Amino acid sequence: MTAANTERMYASFQRAFNAWCKDEGRESDPCTADTLLTYMTYLIEDRKLSPVSVNAHLAGIRKGQSGGEIAGLADARSMLRDWKVAWAEAGGRQKRTVPASADDFLAMLRCCDAGSPADIRDGTVLVITWGTGLQAEGLARLEIQDVEVDASGVRVSLPIAANGEHRRLSSFLRRDADPAIDPARYVQSWLKLLARAGHTEGQLIRQVDLSGRIGQGISRHGLKHLVSRRAKRAQLPQWEDLGIQSLRTGSAAARVDASCHEDVIAGPGLWRPAPSIIKY
Repeated sequence: MTAANTERMYASFQRAFNAWCKDEGRESDPCTADTLLTYMTYLIEDRKLSPVSVNAHLAGIRKGQSGGEIAGLADARSMLRDWKVAWAEAGGRQKRTVPASADDFLAMLRCCDAGSPADIRDGTVLVITWGTGLQAEGLARLEIQDVEVDASGVRVSLPIAANGEHRRLSSFLRRDADPAIDPARYVQSWLKLLARAGHTEGQLIRQVDLSGRIGQGISRHGLKHLVSRRAKRAQLPQWEDLGIQSLRTGSAAARVDASCHEDVIAGPGLWRPAPSIIKY
């Protein structure tokens, strides 16, 4: 490719990024780390571009920044490295999303019933993802103050910026009579563990070491592996292909089968912005 063609390619990628930012109500220049990583997620998970193409888009975005460098570049490169590995493992193609059925979800959740800090954290991830349809990026951004537990269930509230407006999307997860699958039980227990460890603000989903110590926030990539490990423990077929996206698509499909209202199906998983009430 000639230098002139390369410049035209970068300019095209810059325009695509600018248009996406405009649609999302985000600033394209200067680009924040959150905007860059969200766009990377869009390129990888929604458009399913190859690593070579994603890298070219990243180069185009960097070139279009008036300040030269761009926030979040190290994390973006880490995402790209992980994507190269996943792409290669899939034989040079995007792995198809394997939806998790309601039975798969319940089997994974029942494997979290031992009560260790990792069990409680993983159960929290499962019930919030299934109940809200949040993307991995949104789940990783959830903060402790974004969840509230009361006698009737759990309210999850996520701040977003869309179409130039800043607002909060919320979902309500009702309590279940079966403690093994009760979302409030998992979330409340996790909040108590966080408080005991001195975490009363900041990221909700955090790393847990082998000794049960709670550390820093977990990345969106770590969330995918978390779900896969639970699927393996539940002895689910194709467990390696199950992740956050599997729970999102599976829960949406279950709501369609139950003839739920479209607003409930969409939820704050950004299938389409809308408040939702989920019962499972």
